[in-house]
Amino acid sequence: MEQFQEIHKLITENPIFNSLVIVIICIIFYLLAQGILKKIESRSGASKAIRRGRTYANLVGSLLRYVFLILTLILILQANGINVDSLLAGIGIVGVLIGLAAQDFMKDIIRGITIISDDYFAVGDLVRYGTGDDDEGRVLSIGIRTTKVKNSINGRIISISNRNIEKAEVIPARTAITLPLPYELKVEEAEKILTDIAAKIATDENITECNYLGIKKLGDSAIEHLLTIMCLPEARAKSRRVAYRTALLELEKRGISIPYPQMDVHNKKS
Repeated sequence: MEQFQEIHKLITENPIFNSLVIVIICIIFYLLAQGILKKIESRSGASKAIRRGRTYANLVGSLLRYVFLILTLILILQANGINVDSLLAGIGIVGVLIGLAAQDFMKDIIRGITIISDDYFAVGDLVRYGTGDDDEGRVLSIGIRTTKVKNSINGRIISISNRNIEKAEVIPARTAITLPLPYELKVEEAEKILTDIAAKIATDENITECNYLGIKKLGDSAIEHLLTIMCLPEARAKSRRVAYRTALLELEKRGISIPYPQMDVHNKKS
């Protein structure tokens, strides 16, 4: 019995054994926490609360890696008899110098927290992150330093520093088209026709709703009417093309031509 106690004491007082136990316990807790966050991230739905929950879970998951790494390191140092307090005090000056050199790193963290706290955009949103026509995609994750976006055109996953994505624009699920109709067409008849056209446009698979809003402008050669379209954000351009085509076909069936500017040329006889 005494031998068993001596062996147990020898093992438990061994710094290597204690360090191994600390690592195993920290890994278990880290995996449990990651499992909970993964369940939150995998929730389906497009409501604001669900999108916000997925975004926060993504950020917490990014922070956990750093927190558990630092916590594990501190516990291992303490298990090996190293005074962490004096060590931290000793490297205080070095930490200040490193902090000055890591200003961009801090900017990324602060900007990442601001993006989420202000609900500027969330995981799952479609955003335009540059000036090019192809610079748009779906937000996959928002970390403490970077935001990952999957490009809608080529499918590439792009990692962007949070300090450089502050001008990102959330692409809305709404778009609009303008249809010019001749002045000769009575207003009430035009409104009825465009209401029917809006209902026809709404039958497209990418379009959830289409409404005729009314007259937008009295043009030089036509009355411009406005229709709004609710659709998938990534299908805005396609939805507009479908809407214009549907409108033209319906107007052709009714024998209504789209007005266009014309110029009369007169020849002066000598």
